[in-house]
Order: sequence, then C-alpha cells, then structure tokens
Amino acid sequence: MRNLKFCLVFGCVVFCSRFSFAGDPQWVEVRSPNFSVITDAGEKRGRDVALHFEQMRSVFGALMTKANVNLSVPLQIVAFRNTKEMRQVAPMFNGKPTEVAGLFQGGEDRSFIMLDMSVENPWSVVFHEYAHRLMDGNLEFRTDPWFEEGFAEYFSSIEVDNKEARVGKIPAETYEILQ
Repeated sequence: MRNLKFCLVFGCVVFCSRFSFAGDPQWVEVRSPNFSVITDAGEKRGRDVALHFEQMRSVFGALMTKANVNLSVPLQIVAFRNTKEMRQVAPMFNGKPTEVAGLFQGGEDRSFIMLDMSVENPWSVVFHEYAHRLMDGNLEFRTDPWFEEGFAEYFSSIEVDNKEARVGKIPAETYEILQ
C-alpha cells in the first residue's frame, strides 16, 4: 500500500511538472542499455547518472565474473535538480523532510532510486542500496546480513572514470570510527 501511495504521488509530481511554467526546467527521460533515468536536471546530467549506474553494473559483473547481471525487479532512477525537489519525496522525521542526498524505495514490481543532483556526492548512498539489488538478482543463495552489508558498503565507495574503476575505498565516516 505504501509503495502504491508513493507511486501515485510520484506520478502526480511528474505529470504536473509537464504543466509547469515556461521558465521551469522540464522533466526528461534518458535511457541507457540497462537503465531509465527521469530527471529535471537536464539531459546531460541524466546521461551522467545513467553512465554511473552502467559503470557500477559493469564493475559488479567483472568482480562477480557474471556475463549477465540481473535485477530482481526493474529499477527506475529519478534525479532531482536540487534539494528542494528532493524534499518532496524525502521521508519525514519529526514532521520535517530528512536531508538526504539519495534515497532508495523498494517495491515488489519496481524499485526507485532518487538522487539530489545539487549535492557533491549523491552516489555512495544509492550505490550501497543498488549493490543490495544486484546481490538479490544475481546470487542464488542467501548470505549472512553482515556479509550483505559489508558488500554493499564496499560497493558504495565505487569511483569510475573513463580509464579505471576504483572500489573499496574506506568511507570517511568509517575511517573516523576505525581511528
């Protein structure tokens, strides 16, 4: 029921955005071989988001030696141009929207990843959750929660550019705790 409510609210936001004022950014959909990104941050930023997810998917396949990388349910990526837009779908805490750079909403028939494109690094939170989805769709056995969380945290640090992929960098918060 909660997922249905979220989908209805999200659909209304996207639908109403089509009737916005001429000066307001328009929502566009960018498709890559494995992803669909809906964004009001512009086509270029949408392509950047799709590229990041394609790169992470490729790194996952290489590390897990899988030719075909599957997801248990389709994933829809929504990239908001700024924090104000992101707050419209952010969870509430004490009556106020939480400040999040990224958000994952799982569902039985579709999952959503939402990103705030105005922050410096929206990737680590959503890559952590995306790693969970990759494990769900590609491992034929269940693993212990400590392994799943460790694996997802490992993947949350992925950095990819045109030449190489770097995975496994210790997140700053974890490094401070370990010191």
